[in-house]
Amino acid sequence: MLQANENLTVLEQEGLNIGYMSYNVTEAPFDNVKVRKALSMAIDKQAIVDAVYQGAGQSPRT
Repeated sequence: MLQANENLTVLEQEGLNIGYMSYNVTEAPFDNVKVRKALSMAIDKQAIVDAVYQGAGQSPRT
């Protein structure tokens, strides 16, 4: 609503927080690096940024 108001200027910037997901690599199947890589490739990181951070963030380059 604020952005729709012509009398206001809304400034935005990315926050300094970091969100991440981790695996217990001592337990199967996460002890297998191929499984971890496959999961990383399967997760749509940009969709998470868009949904959770409403586009105000960056997904990792990997």
